[in-house]
Amino acid sequence: MSIKLWDNYNGDHSLNAPSDFGSLLEISGQEGHLISQLYFDSTWNGSRILYRSAFYDQHTWESWRYLLDSKSDVETSGNLKIGGIGTNYISGNLGIGVSNPSNDQGWGRVLDVAGIHHSKILATSENTLYKVGIFAHNEGWVWWGWICGY
Repeated sequence: MSIKLWDNYNGDHSLNAPSDFGSLLEISGQEGHLISQLYFDSTWNGSRILYRSAFYDQHTWESWRYLLDSKSDVETSGNLKIGGIGTNYISGNLGIGVSNPSNDQGWGRVLDVAGIHHSKILATSENTLYKVGIFAHNEGWVWWGWICGY
């Protein structure tokens, strides 16, 4: 087991760090195991912690990734999966397919779903007899029983 710490306040480019100001912590196990690095970014862009890894004695590192914290936006290039137990909530407006949900009517909270040509919002309860849906199509309003769509 090996633990190394570098001070990068001089912009040591041999570290291949994501910024010129911060501290790099490297943790590695036995030969042939994974090497992990944490970078404590001390710049004025949020001072976030980054992570990357590589296999021992190989110099092909993964790209730097930000660790999730409670003060920063969540961005992902993969699937966003949120799970929880108990009461879960999103505080504020929510946009799907749109980065700035429209709330022109001044509602308390808005779910704004924007599709290219067609969009669908389907709300269900545990009783599958009760479903409410709103469908957006280019053809205009469409009714299906208790479901109204545009």
